[in-house]
Amino acid sequence: MAQKRKQKRNRGKRWLYWLFMALLFVGVVVICYFVWDAYFRTKDVIVNDRDDVGKNELVKEKEKEENEKIREEDDKSDEPVIPDVVEKEKTIQYEGDDPNASESLTGAITYAGVSGSELVIRTNIDQYLTTGECELVLESGGTVIYNTEVSIISSVATSVCDGFNVPVSALGGGEIDIIIKIGSDERKGLLQGKVNI
Repeated sequence: MAQKRKQKRNRGKRWLYWLFMALLFVGVVVICYFVWDAYFRTKDVIVNDRDDVGKNELVKEKEKEENEKIREEDDKSDEPVIPDVVEKEKTIQYEGDDPNASESLTGAITYAGVSGSELVIRTNIDQYLTTGECELVLESGGTVIYNTEVSIISSVATSVCDGFNVPVSALGGGEIDIIIKIGSDERKGLLQGKVNI
């Protein structure tokens, strides 16, 4: 019986020994594969980099040769190179009457509408004015319901009334006639419009 036990132990040890050897062999094969793969991958990268460097050097040499040819051609010509001159289109002058020469003032109401709790009115005057007044008169059914005055402000080539912001609570509702009397020195004008509130 003692011998049978020893034989069983020896068989168990042999089995473990061969299992260990097989695992060791597989590990060595895997390591060799990764080393071999890494070696040839980096070798391909190095070869490709060398090819790129060689190509870059050839491109640089060609560019250098082309630049030298251009310099030689420039040196040969005695006349200076003058770039083409592009002429700007001539501005056609307005052929109508000069609005600044007219005796009356003209313009338009550019915006009239309710914004929040205010009636906002904006204008544009065709003439360039440095001084003057704009008087706003709001009528409903022929009756004056609001009246105010602001200064004229000069713009680049025209002028504007400083702007009118009228509280809606002072107006009521319905259709309202807008009349703006503009005056500067002795010249006068009138702008008219309508707005619904």
